[in-house]
Amino acid sequence: MSKASHRRGPEGKRVQRSQKRCALRIELLEQRQLLAVDFEMVDIRTGSGSSSPLNFTTASNTVFFSADDGIRGDELWATDGTTAGTRLVRNISAGAKSSVPNQLTNVGGTIFFDALGEYELWKSDGTSAGTSYVDGTWREGNCLYAVYCDLYSASPNGFTNSGGTLFFNMNPDFDGYSLYKSEAPHTDIEFVKQINSFDGAYGAKPFGFTDVDGTLFFSAPNDTFGTELWKSDGTEAGTFMLADLDSGSGSGFPTRLTNVDGTLYFRGSNGVQGQELWKSDGTASGTILIRNIRPGPGSSNPDRLTNVDGTLYFTANDATHGNELWKSDGTNVGTTLVSDIMPGSADADPASLTEVDGNVFFSALDGTGGRKVFFSDGTALGTNALSVPSGMAAPIDPVDLTNVDGVLYFRAQSIAAGPVELWRVDASSMTIERLQLGMANSPDVGSIHPFAQSLLFAGETSTLGEELYFASESDDDDEIDEAIPLAPGTVTGELETLLGGDTDVDMYAFSAAAGQTLGIDVDHLSGNLDSLLRVFDEAGNQLAVSDNDVGSGAEFSSLEAYVSFFAPSSGTFYAAVTRSGNSKFDAGDGTKDSTTSPALDDAYELILQSEGFVSFLAVDDAATTTENQPITISVLDNDLPDGGVVLAGHMDATNGVVTDNGNGTLTYTPDTGFTVTDSFDYSVALASLELTSPSTTGGDRLGYSIDIDGDYAVVGAYLDDPNGITNAGSAVLFEKTTTGDWQQLALLTGDPQAQTHFGWSVAIDGNTAVVGAHRDKDNGFFAGAAYVFDFDAGGVTSTTKLIGSDTISRDLFGRSVDVSGDTVVVGASTADPVGDFSGAVYVFNRDEGGIGHWGQVKKLTGSTQGAGDRFGHSVSIDNSTLAVGAFRHDGIGADSGSVYIFERNRFGADNWGELKSIEAPDAAAGDRFGFSVSVQGSTVAVGAPHDDEGGLNQLGSVYVLSQNEGGSNNWGQVAKLLANDGAAGDRLGFSVAFDANHIVTGSPQADAGGSSSGRAYLFENVGGTWTQTRVLVNDEVTAADQYGISVGLSSDVAVIGSWLDNRPSNNSGGAYVYDLRVDTATVTVTVGSGAAEQSANQAKKRQTLSIRLPESAYFDAAKTEGIQERQAKSLSAMSMNWEPLKIAAPRSSFSIHDQVFASEIDEAVESDSIERDLECYLDDLVTTGFAQGLLSYRLARQRT
Repeated sequence: MSKASHRRGPEGKRVQRSQKRCALRIELLEQRQLLAVDFEMVDIRTGSGSSSPLNFTTASNTVFFSADDGIRGDELWATDGTTAGTRLVRNISAGAKSSVPNQLTNVGGTIFFDALGEYELWKSDGTSAGTSYVDGTWREGNCLYAVYCDLYSASPNGFTNSGGTLFFNMNPDFDGYSLYKSEAPHTDIEFVKQINSFDGAYGAKPFGFTDVDGTLFFSAPNDTFGTELWKSDGTEAGTFMLADLDSGSGSGFPTRLTNVDGTLYFRGSNGVQGQELWKSDGTASGTILIRNIRPGPGSSNPDRLTNVDGTLYFTANDATHGNELWKSDGTNVGTTLVSDIMPGSADADPASLTEVDGNVFFSALDGTGGRKVFFSDGTALGTNALSVPSGMAAPIDPVDLTNVDGVLYFRAQSIAAGPVELWRVDASSMTIERLQLGMANSPDVGSIHPFAQSLLFAGETSTLGEELYFASESDDDDEIDEAIPLAPGTVTGELETLLGGDTDVDMYAFSAAAGQTLGIDVDHLSGNLDSLLRVFDEAGNQLAVSDNDVGSGAEFSSLEAYVSFFAPSSGTFYAAVTRSGNSKFDAGDGTKDSTTSPALDDAYELILQSEGFVSFLAVDDAATTTENQPITISVLDNDLPDGGVVLAGHMDATNGVVTDNGNGTLTYTPDTGFTVTDSFDYSVALASLELTSPSTTGGDRLGYSIDIDGDYAVVGAYLDDPNGITNAGSAVLFEKTTTGDWQQLALLTGDPQAQTHFGWSVAIDGNTAVVGAHRDKDNGFFAGAAYVFDFDAGGVTSTTKLIGSDTISRDLFGRSVDVSGDTVVVGASTADPVGDFSGAVYVFNRDEGGIGHWGQVKKLTGSTQGAGDRFGHSVSIDNSTLAVGAFRHDGIGADSGSVYIFERNRFGADNWGELKSIEAPDAAAGDRFGFSVSVQGSTVAVGAPHDDEGGLNQLGSVYVLSQNEGGSNNWGQVAKLLANDGAAGDRLGFSVAFDANHIVTGSPQADAGGSSSGRAYLFENVGGTWTQTRVLVNDEVTAADQYGISVGLSSDVAVIGSWLDNRPSNNSGGAYVYDLRVDTATVTVTVGSGAAEQSANQAKKRQTLSIRLPESAYFDAAKTEGIQERQAKSLSAMSMNWEPLKIAAPRSSFSIHDQVFASEIDEAVESDSIERDLECYLDDLVTTGFAQGLLSYRLARQRT
């Protein structure tokens, strides 16, 4: 195939997550009917002995901890939150001796820890084989470094993850503490810098290690400056004292280091004021005292520094109010007392500050009893102690406040000297609830550790000792966050009996593409099941609800729920199965509003099946204006999917002018004096999708090269630094998903050489991708190379590196590449076969020289080629036809350019013989014809970006040439393509891609979105004439992006490169995918005449309801009985006078028109009541065979 030039809810409500969260299933509250409990204990050490689980640390989906099973000592364990998934990772110290894992730290999914018994740094991936000590902390006997091995201070400590690197300090030779690090893949450790030359005395080591956006901050004592603030980037030169707070040998003693959204906060002293609140931006000048909270030399001692949604909360004593709750935005004036909880100079002593959904919870004293749990929104009025229900004992000494997926849990006693129990805060009522664990021998609850949407803790009983306990949610599939994955087909479920009275809800997650219609059907295994189906988006907005109509498939009862759901956009949607009475439960937090729980559980089958696909839809519009008055129409408002389409073009009206305003609206201006009715067509297309890669960083130039074939695309980033190798380059292989989105399948890289520019050129065909690295050095400096990657849905399966048989330094082999089937072509544009920089092209075949081997079969040059031509700067192959560009060929003039066409098997089997040397019919010096090429069969598209068409310097153009145009093998011009809005300097034709009846070409220097923002255009062959049909615009394109530097095309899908795009970082680059299909709709405009009509309509709006039905839809006359009565009943509140609707069957579309007073329509629209009532109204019209989900309607409202 040809390739591009490789230069180149009506009822929905949004869930407020800060107010609506689900509780854990251990929520068995006093004075309530108890629910069944998901509660699990793991008896690691059988009998009454304690396993004493400690040091809980999460990595990926696993919690690591230390425990003693009574057989192998205190060792490393792991759990997935189940008994079956709780296991010993490795018995590090053989036998019953304990290694005592400590300082468990997660670095990129690997757990690091100090095996104290061996004084070693260890790491683990969760397997026994993957648990080992890290080289560099080698042992001799049982000692670290065998020097002062009896001293604990010699062991590694202070483990901290900073930017994916493990930092820690050691004093292995007892001559002062030094900073060490271990970088991925963590096979050894590296010395960073010696911090001091102190001996091993207590307090001599660096401490407070804190990561701030990949930079390590810490406090450290130094021989000269005392204890001050340091920072490190992991290098010796980049590790230094940042600020001498207390200048000279005095110590500023910075402590409580805390990262708040990229700013470091801490407490310290400058020697004049006491210990006060400071901050640092990572520079010496940006390390400043924020506020002297306690005036004079005394210390306010800021403590318990906590990031709460970007605001720092802490405790401090200003000598007037005692130790109270404060907050700071990093400024002096913004550092304030939140509330004087304990009036006067007494201390409230806030503790355990914990953020939950942007607010802070803590425990404190208020002088009216013991310590209480408080909530604060950051204001004095919003800072209050939480209450307990009437009759419930208040918690005593609450500790260990913990955010578990948006719900606050803590430990406390309910009676003095009683067991420590588990409590939580009900966010809806802001009251405290004590959880009963539902066990005869409930444990004394130890430290709490959140894990996903559950928690685990160490609990102790007299009979079992201290062991591990799990708790999970009460109904773990009743909200969006807990949805069960649902694929097309049939699954079984069960609506359970809940003793609390609530109706059970089962939530399922399924994927759909924009415009796809899916049938969702509930079927009871025997008899009739009273059921309801509701479909939601990710925000909890209801998109569809079942009625009593009989659905398709196995369903046989109208009591059983069925929905035909039309997906308004690509993404994940959620289907909730429940009872018919439970129509308003909250999909966001699982809150149910019905008490119709059955006496018995009811099993069911849920069936998901596709019912067709309509990817997008343009819906007819109507508007009203008056004589000589323009009107702006939001034509996209009723098109589908919502927010997922863009204007692709429009026609002028017969009796007026239509203007595209660039924001999804069109302005119609009637001809002077025209009245009555006019119309015009417009077209929409799906909005573009951005191709993103998690590996993209600043300067990568992603999108400099692009190609696409079917469901796969490859995008080059030739200045990427993979694995830290400067400008080695990379390419990203993308795959189109079943929902229509694109995701990264693989990151492609070449040999680990700097400056190879891997990704300068790319190509793809089927399951083969080719990437050029034109500065590879294997055959000499910048000799170049290319790589062939075979892949499947799982990723890359094989890689082959290609090098020309005779390439030498500076040939730039790989400047261009293309692939078709089992043939790869590679351009070496500065090779010297017929003179300096004349250029050459190399052809390789799969299995040439052996199965799986790619062997060179031909080296090509052009018949009229000369020095400096850059033959091979662009290449394109389609089966047996190959086009090669030589843009600096001196034909009619210097750099006028040429293109050479070669054919397989010409002049012999497996030979590639030249068919034609082509120059532009109107060639001129400097046009650079052949800068880009794309061939398909016997037609080639050729870019000439420096063409001065019409006297416009470097306007640029694309030539379409056909083999037999003007004679046999003449390769004459069929068309010359120019942009309708082209300007001098645009350089149209810099990139070009050709497939079927589409040509896409880029103008990277166009200034439409700012200087050199770039532009891309679609030309189509309509009835034998090539015409510009669309500008592929993108709102993300800004100045200097050079969007259009590269283009790719496959059938109806185009990909455009924007190599200097600054998202996410400066010059990181980008690429955008466009669906080239369009749908067309008609706008009907009624133009009234005379001032009297205009005056009469001043206080009114026109409402139009446009309905578009599939051709298969029809209406049953029997169902229209009672329609007029239904209209009056449902719409009377809005004072609407609807005429009875007369429908002739079959009919695919109709419109309803009426007018109401402006104030009434505003009120109705705001409440969405019109759409709800009309949905019910239309239900009476639609009969069997019509998929309700395909009925698309929107209210288009314009003021007259």
